[in-house]
Amino acid sequence: MSEEIRSAHDEHYESLGVLDETTMASQCVQLSPNEVEIVGSHGIRVTTMPLSNCEVGGGYAPVPEMQRSGAIVGLGTDGYVANFFASLRGAFLMHKARLLDPRAMPGRVVWQMATEDSARTMGLSDAGVIRPGASADIIAIDLDLPTPVRAHNLLDQLILWRDADHVDSVMCAGRWLKRDHVVLNADPAELLAKTSEAASRLWGV
Repeated sequence: MSEEIRSAHDEHYESLGVLDETTMASQCVQLSPNEVEIVGSHGIRVTTMPLSNCEVGGGYAPVPEMQRSGAIVGLGTDGYVANFFASLRGAFLMHKARLLDPRAMPGRVVWQMATEDSARTMGLSDAGVIRPGASADIIAIDLDLPTPVRAHNLLDQLILWRDADHVDSVMCAGRWLKRDHVVLNADPAELLAKTSEAASRLWGV
């Protein structure tokens, strides 16, 4: 698609008056520089799914550029790639390679996307943060990491070395759902069976 056509589309959506801070845009892959500025200038909420975009050959969403332009960018999963820790790693690593800059997308920015900014994209003000009055949604992650943990490298190492299996405990709205790797008040085998049955219905298998 030519740059002229892209710009014409940008101007068309702006002329409709449908873009503002309540707009949520999914994926946002293959944006032109002009589109990046429009997304930022309107404070649009963006959800990025880096591994899903790779799976379908869609390319890389210009996340650092959108953040600099003023957009709120949250992190999500989509399609077959539903491992959120893998999405964390994808967001952390892909833009370093794309921009040829190891300083791009530092760990603190990726965790911000995965927590507070993801909540903000959904219009939630009481989630994604730990503070008085916020919903007590918390996970505890094992810190048995292969390299020394320091304040300056903790967030990076959690992204690179941890996965769902390393989630020790889960609290939702102040209620423990999992403690010390044990799922509480539920039968994991039954949950997996119900999930598999629902997936089969969804896919019509």
